[in-house]
Amino acid sequence: MPGTPGVEFAGSLVADQRGYYREAGFTSTRFHGSGPRFPSVTASVASGAAFVGVTTTDAVAREAAAGAPLRIIGAQRQKSPWAIVSLGDRPIRTPQEMIGMRVATAMGSAAVWASFLAAAGVPATAVRQVVVPDHAQALAQALTQRQVDAALSSVADVPVALARQGIGCSTFLLADHGYPLVSNVYVVTADALTAARGTVKAFLTAEVRGWKQNLADPMLAAQLTTDVYAKSLRLDVREQLAENRALNDLVQTAQTRRDGLFTMTDALIEANIRLLSTGPAAPVAGHLFDLSVLRELYEEWPRLI
Repeated sequence: MPGTPGVEFAGSLVADQRGYYREAGFTSTRFHGSGPRFPSVTASVASGAAFVGVTTTDAVAREAAAGAPLRIIGAQRQKSPWAIVSLGDRPIRTPQEMIGMRVATAMGSAAVWASFLAAAGVPATAVRQVVVPDHAQALAQALTQRQVDAALSSVADVPVALARQGIGCSTFLLADHGYPLVSNVYVVTADALTAARGTVKAFLTAEVRGWKQNLADPMLAAQLTTDVYAKSLRLDVREQLAENRALNDLVQTAQTRRDGLFTMTDALIEANIRLLSTGPAAPVAGHLFDLSVLRELYEEWPRLI
């Protein structure tokens, strides 16, 4: 499964450490990296180098539009973690309140920023975009030094960095203002849904168990990150715990409590397809999302919900 092992993949780390993959029938688990030195997650899955990947919804849509036989089989997070963060003494609570303001964005988030502005109905020319290096510290520094009025960030990045400094902030999710993309989607090939359907179901079973355990005990994955999987990075366990809790709020919702982790309502799938169809992947085929294996899993094992 492509991805750098870290608290972002908390449930997967728990599933690996607790033996849930092994109990599901897998003899071994390998976490493959993604980034400049590695093939993309979608390319790894499409080529067969990885059985399943965790990536962004728009990345899958782009590859599928180019002909890759990929299918999204579930979504870890029902909402995108992208948010607009401002300081507590000068809060910005809606997209309209950004008009006339300076907003810091990282170099790698240009597509998200443009898509969000369009979805929220805010002209790009109405907001002054200030591009900074692609890491949370740079975004937080731009805010605290009053170089900008707000920053585009994951809820697990700048808010956590500011809290570490004892600085209060105001945050609103892009997902609550016209940007409904789900996040950290599971992707497999279309062939896997027929030729290896049982294996796909076994994988999802282990993942569900790992994420349920992470939701119940977020410190476990934080410690696994700092002490085992990313030990060489010398991460702070308190920061990893704060990030894990922030992301968990996007994993477990009223809908997933009812229907099960990683599920999406038909309305949410349709909203994702509509937004994706306005971008470079347009038009997005409805069969890009196939949650049939996940639904079968919960029908067979309702105690996993």
